Formats: sequence, C-alpha cells, structure tokens
Amino acid sequence: MLQEGLAMHVAREVVPGLPVADYVSHDPAWLAASRRQERVILSGLRARLQRSDNEAVASVTIRPGAESGLVREAYYGGWRVVEQLRHDGMSLAQIARVPEAEMPDIVGRAMDELLSSPSVAH
Repeated sequence: MLQEGLAMHVAREVVPGLPVADYVSHDPAWLAASRRQERVILSGLRARLQRSDNEAVASVTIRPGAESGLVREAYYGGWRVVEQLRHDGMSLAQIARVPEAEMPDIVGRAMDELLSSPSVAH
C-alpha cells in the first residue's frame, strides 16, 4: 500500500496539475466513491495491515472490499497515507527509504491520524 501510494504521489510530482483521479485511478467515479467511504476503507485496511498473504492482498486490490464494495481499496489507502506522511513533514525520498519491516508501523500511525480526523468521511 505504501509503495503504491508513493508511486502515485511521485507521478503527481513528475506530471503536476492533473486531477487527482488521473494519478489514482483514471476513474473519477471510483475516486468519489472511495472518498465517500473513506473511513470504512481506512478502518478495513488498518485491521489488515499486518497481513501480507495472498488472500489479504487480493482482498484490498482486485476484489471488492467486504465493507465498501469497492476494488482497489489499498490504492486509495496508499494515496491517503502518503498524503498524511507528507503533511507530517516526510519527503517522498524519506518515504521511499522506509525499510520494509517498518512500513506497517509507519502506515498504521498515519492511518490512525487519518481516522482520528473529523474530516475523514464516514
């Protein structure tokens, strides 16, 4: 999730000025639906954060989410997590250098911040 979020944000840096949907999915309807269900998506991802088995990965990438019904939840979560890390002062280079073993903790803290925010859609 972190790597996908980083890739999308790097794309925005390299080719700035496009609508967010162009970086995240090329589907404005998917992005709008994900934003409406942000809390559900982030909560579900947070609960699965320590898992990396095939079933867990498929459940947040290619299959519709159990709660949201949307595919690609990990991509939306990755976009938002990197946004939060940037807000917290990390550069894209720093995010890229996060050791794989530390990713779940760093992503988890960013998700906790997002989920504690009143601006995150229910």
